[in-house]
Amino acid sequence: HSPLYKEDSGGKFRMGNADLLVDVLGNRKVHFMSGHTHVMYNVEKPNQYEHNVGAICGTWWKTGQEIPGIHISTDGTPGGYLLLDVNGTDFKWRFKAIGRSTDYQFRSYDRNEINLSRQAAIPNANDEYAAKFLSAASAYCTESNANEVILNVWNYDSRWKIEVKEDGKPLNVRRFTGKDPLHFLYSAKRVDRNKSADFSSNNNHMFKVTASSPTSTLEIKVTDRFGNEYTETMKRPKAFKEENYI
Repeated sequence: HSPLYKEDSGGKFRMGNADLLVDVLGNRKVHFMSGHTHVMYNVEKPNQYEHNVGAICGTWWKTGQEIPGIHISTDGTPGGYLLLDVNGTDFKWRFKAIGRSTDYQFRSYDRNEINLSRQAAIPNANDEYAAKFLSAASAYCTESNANEVILNVWNYDSRWKIEVKEDGKPLNVRRFTGKDPLHFLYSAKRVDRNKSADFSSNNNHMFKVTASSPTSTLEIKVTDRFGNEYTETMKRPKAFKEENYI
């Protein structure tokens, strides 16, 4: 159940006897399937690959109750599970979000359209709850005109490829550690009623590009390690509202 490696891939284990297990395995090639964290990440080692596969329950079932159609974990991964195809020693896998086809492998956000300020997102929250929300969501609490587009590619590993073009011109794709903004819509609904909420957590499967215009259309193509392609024609501005993500 507990992960072998920590999400930061810094060589620190989560399992108490992880060092012993690694010694026993030696240089055998092993895939580990783990959970516990309720978020998704992959850890690649020379002879080991750990799939920390998220959670069917998302944020403990709460998100789908607050926003029907958006069932999401704190790192932005949809509630779902991993499909694993084993043929001898050949392993292939793909994440399957509940209620979605296997073509649903990433989500895009127009940062210009995100504004999680107190007035815009939680006008009815008291000072205590508002302070907690604004601290957690600080990266998205001010308006932006930087023309950045954010992608969350939850099952990403080093053999995935992410390409974004604006008017046929490739844009520079940058990976960063950050928080998924969509999960904050769930948090805002609860905080605005002065109820406790789980906030978005940092993850390392976030990416961004900078477009030249706030109204350009982007062609996004994400290719997984097995050659499966997932695409979106992102017409901007893309409003940051629930119906665009259901």
